[in-house]
Amino acid sequence: MSWIGKLFGRDRRRTRIDVEVPVLVVVGGEQMTCKTQDLSETGLRMDIAEVPSLSDLTGGTRDVNLGIVIKENEEPVRLVAESIWTGKKEGGVHSSGWMFCEYSEGSRERLANFIKSFPSS
Repeated sequence: MSWIGKLFGRDRRRTRIDVEVPVLVVVGGEQMTCKTQDLSETGLRMDIAEVPSLSDLTGGTRDVNLGIVIKENEEPVRLVAESIWTGKKEGGVHSSGWMFCEYSEGSRERLANFIKSFPSS
């Protein structure tokens, strides 16, 4: 399925939960930590308030390695994601939407189980 299909197709309609968990963004050997605003099995929206711009966060690359910390003291859910959009919220804080492209072994299942554990989903 093309990225347009993923963005506007069936995968975009997955259950999204409002949750704030750390996201480790790894680019060029450097790691930054951001926070999710919402999360689904196929993407997330994250607050990039600590980073001056999206290009500073991604290093200008399209595919970015992320580690979503769904449980303290456990290995993060590791995956590759692509930034789809970015915008400013109140107070000048930047927010960005990310589509997941590749999952490390077991990551999609761990993420799905985490999302299903929320009462609203």
